[in-house]
Amino acid sequence: MLAAYRALFASARPDVDVLHDVGVHVGLRRLYVPDLLAVRRDTPFHDNGYDPTGVLLVVEAVSPSSVTMDRVTKPAVYAEQGIPYFWRVDNGPCLQTYRLDPHAGVYGGKVELGPAEVGDPASPWPLQVDMNELLMPGRS
Repeated sequence: MLAAYRALFASARPDVDVLHDVGVHVGLRRLYVPDLLAVRRDTPFHDNGYDPTGVLLVVEAVSPSSVTMDRVTKPAVYAEQGIPYFWRVDNGPCLQTYRLDPHAGVYGGKVELGPAEVGDPASPWPLQVDMNELLMPGRS
């Protein structure tokens, strides 16, 4: 996740913070902690997390203990909260990126990048992702 953080941080707009392991309020007394998130700097922070209204992007890395949460539950809840972009780093390894369809209330427009691919994922700002750098930082 460090390489994904660096890629997002380096290209982020000046009014956006890219953070890791910080909470997002997703309901009354519910807090999810994505691996990474991009949030507008003026977003309210309270009780260990940000209001979802200012969160632009959440990134989740699927692990064997969180497969259902990361593939099913969290995307549905993030979409319900109106978070415009969702990325998932999944086995393969690959990066799957999604954009929220505000009318349907679900993520769509999937872009998938696998090993050795370079592409422009669904994201809140222009960004090129080199999967070689994302998966094996420092190697060319």
